[in-house]
Amino acid sequence: MYTPKIRTTRLLVEELVDELLIYDVDRNEVHCLNGPAVQIWKLCNGERTVSEIATALNTDLDHEQAETLVWSAVEQFAEKHLLEVTEEEPLAASRPQDLTRRQMLLRLGVVVAALPLVDSIVSPEAALAQSLGSTANTPTTPP
Repeated sequence: MYTPKIRTTRLLVEELVDELLIYDVDRNEVHCLNGPAVQIWKLCNGERTVSEIATALNTDLDHEQAETLVWSAVEQFAEKHLLEVTEEEPLAASRPQDLTRRQMLLRLGVVVAALPLVDSIVSPEAALAQSLGSTANTPTTPP
């Protein structure tokens, strides 16, 4: 059974009111997780299966929809390199074969607005950001 575990190294995590911001130091990427994704993120401790995470979610969805929601989030976490990679339990082999992305959307139906969402942007490297910041404060008129 697949037990997703969030990556804990080289990530800076800041919890906001309804979101979670994650800065991936290795990839210079910033990820913003919405409400459902935040709940799922907190439950991905490597000890719970996807089904157990779905049961633990605070949601009005039935179990099948909740499990589909969890699979959607876990796949997004994996795509963004936010999960620990384990050789004995690969994500692709663990997901139910009939659960494609299209099937996920069909199963969730009208609750698509509740989909866990991970928005990402590439952050400029620290040296570049610093040099851009220093030129912004330099007067443009010659001395």
